Amino acid sequence: MSQTKNYIGASLIALAVFLAWVLVLPSYNKISVLREAIKERENLLSARNAIIANLKSLTAEYQKRAGDIAKLSSVIPNKKSVAELVSTMENIASRNGMQLTGGTISEQSAEAGKQYGMLLLDFNFSGNYLSLDGLLNNIEKNLRLLDVAFIDISPSSFGASSLLDFRVRINAYFLGPDNKKTGN
Repeated sequence: MSQTKNYIGASLIALAVFLAWVLVLPSYNKISVLREAIKERENLLSARNAIIANLKSLTAEYQKRAGDIAKLSSVIPNKKSVAELVSTMENIASRNGMQLTGGTISEQSAEAGKQYGMLLLDFNFSGNYLSLDGLLNNIEKNLRLLDVAFIDISPSSFGASSLLDFRVRINAYFLGPDNKKTGN
């Protein structure tokens, strides 16, 4: 009987080891793999939450600076609107008692990599010296960024002694060639 007990004991131990090997070990391995997958997902989730938080802070910053962006867009517009420039110069001239007698507008060839373009404005005005002073002050205070590059003054060809002819060369800027690719 003792030998039967030994066989039964050895058989039960072998059965227990076999069942542990077949049932418990695969479950343990599966749990280990699932824990690693959970860690990966948690890392991915925390990375995405960080991205979302960063996006929210950037959106808040953009909203906070929307007024500044609109002002900057007024100073340097997205496109070269020639009609707006002519209208502005005619308005400034008439406010200062000057007459816009002619002008030419050309675009300076853009350099590669520049983020802005430049229009060269060459206007002829007729008026007196005080009118020119007022014109230059209004160009300086104008919302749009304009640089006066050249002024030529000559006696008026109309014969009036107090009138002078002015030729004013102005550089006007707009967001240029590189920004056209983005649809601006």
